[in-house]
Amino acid sequence: MTLINETYRDVFVHGPKNEGTSVAHYLSGLSTYRDLEIGATALGEAMAPEYRQRFGLHKHSTLAEIDAVMGTDAMARFRTFAVVRDPADRVRSIYTFLRRWPGWTSLDPDYERFRAEFAGFDSVDAFVASELFLMPGPDRMFMPQVSW
Repeated sequence: MTLINETYRDVFVHGPKNEGTSVAHYLSGLSTYRDLEIGATALGEAMAPEYRQRFGLHKHSTLAEIDAVMGTDAMARFRTFAVVRDPADRVRSIYTFLRRWPGWTSLDPDYERFRAEFAGFDSVDAFVASELFLMPGPDRMFMPQVSW
């Protein structure tokens, strides 16, 4: 979840498949009426479509995207943080997640052409060595963590 907490002056940047949902649920308990949650929690999921449409912010917004909306002066008054995950664990998590989510290829025509290939991968190594892994991925989850 992207979290902009006015109360504590924190911005949580949630990179995909970085264990951020657990952090988001904890941080949600610290939120007050003036704090913004986008994604992950019931409140955040309810707000997400409107914030994406109106401001371009979503559950996995990058720091640069958040900064573009808040403005550099406002961002300077906040602490920013994110969870960084062991890259190998993160790739395994992505692979397992996509194995359990058969509809991910329908999100974008570029991914649809990889449906049969992905179904044939017998390991994470085959996934990482594929042309598919060079793409941003659904919700940009194949991108390096430093992108956030």
